[in-house]
Order: sequence, then structure tokens, then C-alpha cells
Amino acid sequence: MIVRRNHPDSWKPWKNGGGLTREIAVYPVTANSENFLWRVSIAKIECTGPFSRFHNVSRRLMLLNGKGALFQFSNRNITLTNLGEAIDFSGNEDLHCIPVDGACLVLNVMTRGDQVCKMNVVPDLSLPATRGVERIIVLAEGAVQLIEHSNPSVMLQASDAVLIFPNAQLQMEMSGGIRPTLIELTFGSS
Repeated sequence: MIVRRNHPDSWKPWKNGGGLTREIAVYPVTANSENFLWRVSIAKIECTGPFSRFHNVSRRLMLLNGKGALFQFSNRNITLTNLGEAIDFSGNEDLHCIPVDGACLVLNVMTRGDQVCKMNVVPDLSLPATRGVERIIVLAEGAVQLIEHSNPSVMLQASDAVLIFPNAQLQMEMSGGIRPTLIELTFGSS
């Protein structure tokens, strides 16, 4: 299990310089923005402007917190205002973004080639072991205590993420008064 904390120093400028991003995971681990097979990050949308283009990349954005954003494509507009809502689009597309009533955070998943990502909002605090599959869990809101059989427990706060190795058996306990919302990601080939 590897924890990725939401730390102020972990935010970097977008590829086009128009916003901030925090990388959670990339595969292969030595990849950069031009040669990854998949990449997971959180984008902070604070002002109106274009999204970075990533040629030949499939993208998915999911609202993590805030009031949302309007995404303007050349042929359609999509507004995300509810936690867990997602949009899929090609990284080749021009995309202009307008935050709705203040800043918001979106989970940004990018895949290349035959790589695919399953993205689910976890309905409860159970995460059964998955045979041979790495997972990424992102905490959208709330707090949760994560307990792995052979390791010390870990407290996750909003926008923290954890990379979970195959066959890991985890238990989670709610911490605080806000029910946690967890996003689970698994990767594979189509």
C-alpha cells in the first residue's frame, strides 16, 4: 500500500500552465506526459480557461468536490455538479472549462492504446480483495481509517489517495461525521 497525500507541495502546473494538477500514479512509473500508458491525477479548476490537450489519449473526469464546472467542447457542453459525475472524451479535443461558483477538484484519468480504467464510487466501506489487480482509491470527501492486515493503519483525508497492491485485504472505518466517498480505479487491457 502506497499513500499519496494531498500536500500543498505536491501540486504542479498543468501541461498548458492554465491550472494545477497533483499526480497520483502513472504507468509505467518512469513515464512522462508523452509516453504513459495510464495516468491518474487530480486537477484543481480555479478559473476559466482551456484544458491541456493530450493527443491519442482517452480521458475521464470525475467531480470530487466543489460546486462543479462547465466543460465546453466544440460540439457540446457538459456540466458536472454532483459528486461522482463523470465525463469521457478524447484528449485530441479542444476543451474549455468554467468553474461553477468557485474552485473545484476533478479526478483525471488518462489511458493510451488498449488500456482501460474502471472507475466506481464505492457504495460502502468494504473493499474485498481482488486477485492479481492493483487498485487506486481516492477519498473525495470525509475521512477514513484504512487497515491492512500486516501494516499499521493509515488515516486518509479528502483528496488523499492510496495505491493498493494485488490481493491486499483491507478494512475501513469511518472517521469523523462526514460519510466518506471513495472512488475505486482498476486498470487492464481491452
